[in-house]
Amino acid sequence: MFDKVLETGDPAKGMIRKKQLIIPDDMSKEEAFELALEIMDEVGAQHGLAIVDQKTMPREGKLFKDGGKLTHIRSYCSPTIADKFLTHSGEFIGFMPCRIGFVENEKGEIWIYTMSMELMINGGHPLSSDLLELANEVRTGMYAMMEKAAALEEL
Repeated sequence: MFDKVLETGDPAKGMIRKKQLIIPDDMSKEEAFELALEIMDEVGAQHGLAIVDQKTMPREGKLFKDGGKLTHIRSYCSPTIADKFLTHSGEFIGFMPCRIGFVENEKGEIWIYTMSMELMINGGHPLSSDLLELANEVRTGMYAMMEKAAALEEL
């Protein structure tokens, strides 16, 4: 993580994972985006992560059809796991809820972003074994959501 920050000079690049949404030739950008959201929700549910918020913020005024660029943020959480982390340290609220965002770039590509959870998991005093197990469960779920959505890997 820190190597990426030093290499790019951009702290966000070291703290974020990203994957490009692969859009099949027979599918519109809008259809691929909607399917990716469905896949994320299903994978999240399999990992005990429920959607708690979502925001679509069209850039340049409009969305898809009228040449606007997509920005969409979705938040997921496991209330039970969140409670255990907040009992451990209230500062963990800064990592909650877990977010996944879609950003369309100037080339029209859609990228999916989520926070790299390595700093939260390994960035200080070691977590207790039970918290480490829970953190790894969340990380596995979030990364699976991003990977499967980007590949439009239906379940």
